[in-house]
Amino acid sequence: MAKTNSPPSTVSDDLFHAAATLAAQLALMADQECNIDPVELLVLWHLKHHGQPDDENRPVMLRHDLTNVLKKNYRYSDSDVSKMLDGLHDHGLVEKGSLTTQERDSLFGSDAGAKLAVRLQSVGGAKIEEFKNLLRKNFDTWLSQKSKATQLACRKFEPIARGFAQWLLEHYQPPPEKDK
Repeated sequence: MAKTNSPPSTVSDDLFHAAATLAAQLALMADQECNIDPVELLVLWHLKHHGQPDDENRPVMLRHDLTNVLKKNYRYSDSDVSKMLDGLHDHGLVEKGSLTTQERDSLFGSDAGAKLAVRLQSVGGAKIEEFKNLLRKNFDTWLSQKSKATQLACRKFEPIARGFAQWLLEHYQPPPEKDK
């Protein structure tokens, strides 16, 4: 491999440490305070943001597509995915089932291909909101205990953080599936 003379990263090690700490704390909050496994919460989130809205405006994904995301991003096996979706279904967070040919065509633009699907239930959407509200509450509590200067700095940083978040979301888009 050829060695490049690129300049060292301008991102401090403290930022990487903070990101790792934040990720661990978010996982702990999901598990201990919202009673959901962090990857299960990510599955609900992914379903909400990448599913196709059905007639009742509930996000739906093909089971095959969701399985591929979990296999690719989290190294889950088919049986791991089945167990996870069974648990989410048993807790009323998602609905599993088969689409009719008409539903498949309406949601995904073709009636050909797999018809097994996962649908986000209102309880699943509420679980996402519970986690988001917990984050907001904890941040607001933390910020209220800080100096006015820190509060002002946080308000000034918010547009930058939103811009970075938007960039992350745009680059997270899952690749299009070929065999739908």
